[in-house]
Amino acid sequence: MIKVESTVFCGKGGYRIFSEEKEVIVVTEIGPRIVSYQSTAGGNLLKCNGDDYIEGGEEYKFYGGHRLWHSPEDLVRSYIKDNDSCEVEVLKDGISVTSFEEETRLTKNMTVQMNKEGRVRIVHKIINNNLFDVELAPWAITMFKGGGVGIVAMDHFDSGLLPNRAIAFWPYSKGDDKRFVMKNRYLILDQKNTSENSFKVGTMSRRGFLGYLRNGTLFTIEYDVEEGDYTDFGSNVECFMNGDILELEVLGKINKISPGECAEVSEVWDIFYKVDLKSFEDDDVDEIFLGRVKCEV
Repeated sequence: MIKVESTVFCGKGGYRIFSEEKEVIVVTEIGPRIVSYQSTAGGNLLKCNGDDYIEGGEEYKFYGGHRLWHSPEDLVRSYIKDNDSCEVEVLKDGISVTSFEEETRLTKNMTVQMNKEGRVRIVHKIINNNLFDVELAPWAITMFKGGGVGIVAMDHFDSGLLPNRAIAFWPYSKGDDKRFVMKNRYLILDQKNTSENSFKVGTMSRRGFLGYLRNGTLFTIEYDVEEGDYTDFGSNVECFMNGDILELEVLGKINKISPGECAEVSEVWDIFYKVDLKSFEDDDVDEIFLGRVKCEV
């Protein structure tokens, strides 16, 4: 049985959605933000900047956890502050959380629901409240504590004489960064190394899953793939890291949203413990996902 109850996280009100084995916490006085997903016995991998929750203020704050943005990234519209309280609808197995961006006249909605196995489904929606069409891609971003390994599954289908993979790098991503490992079926970002440099990579992957492994705990993200055009050289998944954190990011396709319409992207989360990654070789990476994600490895 799934239960939903009010709670407080770093001084901010929110809701705890939980089964006998797993729980997810969503703060609603800011955001919307998911700030914890773990076993009820502990083990949250999400990174949250506690000082940002306590200090308040009017400027943009990262807060951490899981957030909803719209792509492409822009210094103005991407960093609109989300410090105000959200509207909340409590469901039998989760909550629906809504906030409004006055500057863009876009509504962000995040519906978070848990099934009896403790898997969490998040549906992200961006609704256009303008009097004209708006073009964007919904962008779901999950920030993790440092010290682990981000894993991006790459396409590896046989395309004959045509290419089957494309990789996007950002200006600050150094090609010789030792934390980045590319195999035939996976991109690996090993945040355990101590470099302070930022690094980001993106790709189009139809395989439908990402992962973060830290100290034997594996956090999996499964996502839907739609045909269409994507931002960032056609990327639907991206991974960013610096000296402190690692982010896994899922993007929806570019949508031209009419007034009153919405764009959406969905994810399913799960978490596993006592997981051992023997090496960064493809077969060993396959092994940690086999039987744990529902899509084909």
